[in-house]
Amino acid sequence: LVQEIDHWHDAAETAQRMEAEARSELEGARNRVRELESRSGDMENQRNQAGEQQQEMNRRAEDAERRLRESEKRTEDALHWVEEKETEASRLRNELEGLKTALDATRKSAGSKEGEVAELRRQADEAKAAAAKAEQSLRDSAKLTGEFARLDIDIG
Repeated sequence: LVQEIDHWHDAAETAQRMEAEARSELEGARNRVRELESRSGDMENQRNQAGEQQQEMNRRAEDAERRLRESEKRTEDALHWVEEKETEASRLRNELEGLKTALDATRKSAGSKEGEVAELRRQADEAKAAAAKAEQSLRDSAKLTGEFARLDIDIG
């Protein structure tokens, strides 16, 4: 009977030890579950933050794409404007070249005209001198005619 009591006593102690180990393992498992739940919550928060960051990045990317499209449009408009201005500048350069050519021709013509004008002035001066001589000759003739007339009157 003592042996059986010792046996049952040993079995009870073993059962208590096993129960304590099981409780300890259970407590460890509960602690791990709490830790995993905590980490899971942290990971969920991180995931939510990552999702919010992703949404913010997507919004920024869309804004950047919109600004890029607007910039490309402004660039295209500016290039078109520059092309128009280059065309206009080319037209004005051609017009200026035409005006320079006309000015050079006018200058050459004016140079030759200056010579002609000088020649005409010289001829005009000669004509004036000749006219003055002719007038003087007429006056002289008129004096002589007047003297002849007086002589005619005297002779007559």
